[in-house]
Amino acid sequence: MRHFILISMFIFIIGCQSKGTFEDFAHVRQAEKTLTEIRNALEAYRVDHGAYPGPNANLKEVLAFHFSRPIITEHASAPKYTGNIAYAKKRIENMYGILQEFYGLTLSYLPEEMRGKVDSQLAKVMYCLRKYEAEVNLTPFEDTLEVEDPISIVMNVYGKLDEMAPAEKEATLREALLKKATRLATYFDSMKSIVGVVTDTTKLEDYRKNMEILHTLFKRKWAELMGKKVEDTITITLDEATRNLDELQLDSLTYIEMKTVIDSFRNTEAEYAKWGAIRKGWEGMRRLRLLLDQYQQDIRPMVHTSAVMAKARLGLLKMKDEIEDYRRINGRYPPEEIFDSLRREAFIEVTMGGEVVDYWPEYSIAYAEGPYYELIDTLTQFKVYAYANDPGKSYVYCEVKLKNMWDKMVSIFFKGPIYETPDSTRTYFLKAWANDRGHTLVVARPPTHK
Repeated sequence: MRHFILISMFIFIIGCQSKGTFEDFAHVRQAEKTLTEIRNALEAYRVDHGAYPGPNANLKEVLAFHFSRPIITEHASAPKYTGNIAYAKKRIENMYGILQEFYGLTLSYLPEEMRGKVDSQLAKVMYCLRKYEAEVNLTPFEDTLEVEDPISIVMNVYGKLDEMAPAEKEATLREALLKKATRLATYFDSMKSIVGVVTDTTKLEDYRKNMEILHTLFKRKWAELMGKKVEDTITITLDEATRNLDELQLDSLTYIEMKTVIDSFRNTEAEYAKWGAIRKGWEGMRRLRLLLDQYQQDIRPMVHTSAVMAKARLGLLKMKDEIEDYRRINGRYPPEEIFDSLRREAFIEVTMGGEVVDYWPEYSIAYAEGPYYELIDTLTQFKVYAYANDPGKSYVYCEVKLKNMWDKMVSIFFKGPIYETPDSTRTYFLKAWANDRGHTLVVARPPTHK
């Protein structure tokens, strides 16, 4: 196996005549970095060939393996179908999200006699989404449940929720809470000065403090309902402040009165939260109906062809990666006669538990013919292609052509690099001139080999 060996080296900067500006230093640093890359490639070349390149070697050619980058071209429709599938998956994910929010937030607040029916109806919609998901992923789906149009199911649930008028009830409860919060903030503010209700005078300071806390908490409740920013330093909750009343030694009538008004507020608050949750579920069903309608009308008709084409493309890319791995190990692309074994390897994965999984059957359904492999040049170019299993048996391909980046890489030098070797089995001398104003000479030599 080819190893790319990185061995530390010294870069010598000789005859620096630059003016020392940041730009000059940057040019010299870039020259050092590029020369290091070339030197590392020369070390890897020596490992592979037992010696460095000869004295008249053209480094652009002999180091082409190390400085070539793949240029990949595909059939023109590849981005389109991949984008279609990504869009379909996003829409399904959105619909799942609405149902999950409904189950987590709304369902438990529905009347008991209604809850079971809605649950069973939405389970059918969830089943349809799983079916849509299988279509998008081009995976088998055992369709054993006959489901009527999911849009009609969602509209039925929406209609039941609409009859409950959740938005109106939530708005009414909000107004009631605003009034109660205002009254209670005023009430507890006034109670700070009415100390005669405390039967134990040692509790007076605690009493005033708790009245101030309750006053502030109900002011905060009002502000939150109005959507305003709350600025106070109170960290205690309403439940904690209410429990503190038990320790203040209040007369019984005042104690009962305070507990009653707080409990009344909290009951109204709970009702407000309930109808808010039902209102969100009602709005969710409306959004879900629109998304289902869009999916069925505009997205689902193109899903099969897009899924086939996207899966066929992804399979070709897996095979392309396997072929490129072969080149990295062997220094050249594989001969056509071993393609079938490489194709099988491309779809084999080993799980964390050590189980070997073959994904080829999942991908093979995307191809009507192929896949095939064409070796155009053993060192620089190949193509994998097939005919997809869509209605038009579309031609799909992925072609890789290596481009030698040597010229671009060395263009940062003012001059060079120049390679010299008195004995290619032992050493070489590499030099180049940086593109700073002083054209600083940068050189590199290999480590000492035994």
